[in-house]
Amino acid sequence: FPVTIRQRMSRILETVGNLQFVPFVSFFTHAEGRMGAVVTFIAMLELLKEKLIDIVQPEFLAPIYIKAVDHGIDSSANSASH
Repeated sequence: FPVTIRQRMSRILETVGNLQFVPFVSFFTHAEGRMGAVVTFIAMLELLKEKLIDIVQPEFLAPIYIKAVDHGIDSSANSASH
């Protein structure tokens, strides 16, 4: 049965939960086909919009990685409290 965007968001967050860099391509499978790719991509965009993940590409044409945002060391929050 098809997976929902919210379900895919949860899976992405579980995968990057320990703040490691996870290759972008590892979230896509041939078995899920085009619909799975669309759901995964929309889920990533939603997580990015909610500032729960970062999408990182270290240099031009380098692999793209997904990483959880670490809200515990947000420098803007720390500087605002001082």
